[in-house]
Amino acid sequence: MYTLRYPEGKSGKKIKKTKGVKMHTEYKVKEDTSTVRLSISIGYGQAAQTRLMFGTDQFGEILNNSFNDVEIGSNIDLKGKSLSIFIVAHDINPSTNKMVVSGKIEGGVSLLIIPPDIQVVSNGGVAYFIINIDFY
Repeated sequence: MYTLRYPEGKSGKKIKKTKGVKMHTEYKVKEDTSTVRLSISIGYGQAAQTRLMFGTDQFGEILNNSFNDVEIGSNIDLKGKSLSIFIVAHDINPSTNKMVVSGKIEGGVSLLIIPPDIQVVSNGGVAYFIINIDFY
């Protein structure tokens, strides 16, 4: 885990303390053209934006909050590629400063569960979650 601090944002206002988590894993794909899907859940009523990247190329639009069954490609096309999932979660729930991110990838050889990771930030804080998945 790492902590990032920025003295001020674009507006000149102080940015709250941020925290980050990084995870790296592999996912075995099938030898066919069936679809692989990604779902991400943002818990505790917090807001988030997610960017999906294959190398330096953004995949699709930035996704807001939780999402289910986003098609990220066919098994055979994903083989040998790496997906980076960048999630920026914002503390907007006044009753808690906790943030949790979890998810799953399915459609390959087996189901991959992205285990929940919980962060606690200050009121109005931001947490970063980076998940790298190598398809083989």
